Amino acid sequence: MKNKVKKVWQQGAQICLLVLLLLPAGIGFSASALHITSGEPAVTLASQSSNSATFSWTAVEEANSYQSYYVRAENGYTSGVVSTSATSLTHSGLPSGTYKFYFRSVLKNGSYSSYIIIDEIVIAN
Repeated sequence: MKNKVKKVWQQGAQICLLVLLLLPAGIGFSASALHITSGEPAVTLASQSSNSATFSWTAVEEANSYQSYYVRAENGYTSGVVSTSATSLTHSGLPSGTYKFYFRSVLKNGSYSSYIIIDEIVIAN
């Protein structure tokens, strides 16, 4: 099955952007208040085994580190967030199932990129 990559906007940014679009012309609004960022890691599935999935990406210049978590489709289990300064990460000890893996950059200015989703990863023990 082909892996799909999706870009997810942070809900707060969507709401702020909507407010900005609805404001009358001439009213100032700081772009920094929107928390709209770039710098998403270009994540790929590097390898997988019967109980793990390893992902890699190219370093993002404006990032200090990266965060990731996963959701298992069969029961909705959501893992804790894992942080790394490396450009690869292995999620291991995974039971059989279909997963969505989420990744984002932690930027040097203290904000976060939008999440990148790698979904429909099937782990078969």
